[in-house]
Amino acid sequence: MRAAISASAAANGLHSAAALALVAAAALLVFLPTLDNGFLVAAFDDQLLLDDPHVRQLDPASLWALMTSFRHANYVPLTMLTFALQYPLSGVDPAPYHLVNVLLHAATAVALWWFIRPLVGARWVATVAALIFALHPIQLEAVSLVIQRKTLLSGLFVLLALIAYQHWCQRRRWPAYALSLLAFVAAAAAKPTAVTLPLVLLLYDAVFVGGRMRLVEKAPFFAIAAAFAWAATAASQAVGAIFPPHSGTWLGHLLIVARATMDGGVAILLPIALSPIYYYRAGTQFELLNVAALAALGLLAGLVMLRRRQYPWAFFCAGWFVLMLLPQSNLLPLAQLRPDRYVYLSMAGFAVAVAVGLRHLADILPTRPPWRVAIPALGVLYAALLGAVTMHSVGVWRDDVTAWQRVVERNRWSATAHMMLGEVYEARDNTAAAERLYLEATRVQPLVAAPYLHLARLYARNGAPLRAAQAARQYLERAPDSPQRASLARLAQHD
Repeated sequence: MRAAISASAAANGLHSAAALALVAAAALLVFLPTLDNGFLVAAFDDQLLLDDPHVRQLDPASLWALMTSFRHANYVPLTMLTFALQYPLSGVDPAPYHLVNVLLHAATAVALWWFIRPLVGARWVATVAALIFALHPIQLEAVSLVIQRKTLLSGLFVLLALIAYQHWCQRRRWPAYALSLLAFVAAAAAKPTAVTLPLVLLLYDAVFVGGRMRLVEKAPFFAIAAAFAWAATAASQAVGAIFPPHSGTWLGHLLIVARATMDGGVAILLPIALSPIYYYRAGTQFELLNVAALAALGLLAGLVMLRRRQYPWAFFCAGWFVLMLLPQSNLLPLAQLRPDRYVYLSMAGFAVAVAVGLRHLADILPTRPPWRVAIPALGVLYAALLGAVTMHSVGVWRDDVTAWQRVVERNRWSATAHMMLGEVYEARDNTAAAERLYLEATRVQPLVAAPYLHLARLYARNGAPLRAAQAARQYLERAPDSPQRASLARLAQHD
């Protein structure tokens, strides 16, 4: 009897090891091509690593500065410390930094498997969920941008904190509780958006621990969350990164946020029109589609809440998605409405929902061998298709040119998109391409002033004073109160 139990345990361990190896290998295979990518600095923030002198010096003063200073609206001391530790080995070669990102992403997918395996029962369900999370193309931004190591590190430590908390709930051993707290500190120090973890722990209690939300033991978690939330807010205030509502009013802001959320959900379901940056037309906040998006989200939230006991997994996955997204949901205005990196850890909620849905489908189908194999195979096939799309899209993030070319393709109406690609070409001394893009920006949005400023400066630098004067006049007509008015007025007077 003991021999049989031992053999069964060994077989289970082997199968689990094989599943974990599959998840890790799939993530590595799909994302390793990002090692050919460079740094992205044109509005993508990799310059925060390249331009920080403290990263390049492993002395006590620099390390202290990394741990105690804000980094352009960010407080991410653990992330910056990892860059400082890596810099003596990697210098400014982007490939090693990309490799670390890929390894962190693979480790996060493995940690997701480890966390949900005891909850979902079937090993294949956890494997399918982890594969979907690992291979989905919406994860490309978080993995491809070197500076987004903060997102990956934070996600990994959030899941480690949940695994430790899970052990605490099962055995009530204080080392597990302490490890959960330490992992949470690391997650928030990597990126303060982890501050909603205490709410996720309450959600876990409500669904998986008999509905008892033990608030007292969450007090240290909430204290840590409050401290890092304060630091993140102070970092934003230090550089004036506290923004007014998108579209100017809070009602319009809510409508725009609802639309962006709906578009993000569609992109998760059908990831065929992803972009490094998304733009929304000004003055369209009261469109019927935005109102419908807000109503649909409210209806969905109400339905999930009403049926939470009947469908606990739907409640948990939806709650996970919302809570992990909450700090970057734009309910409080952020610089961007909808970057893909915002949903990095929220994607786990979608991945688990799909895998659990497949399990329910398997439960209602015949138990004969073809059906027992077909449903897990369907999940793996879906993950493989996602991985194929991801591999096909890796080149979008190769450099600033390829990234902004995709932004222009997805937002041909946007003057800002054309203008940013023009700036990238101008920085590379391709003045002909820059001029063409600035002119296209004036064509698609004639009332926008900024492209004319770029044209005026471009023409002035390249010895075309008449064209520079004409562009300067066009700019001043559209931006009469510009701080550059005095210098441009002189340029505009050229006859």
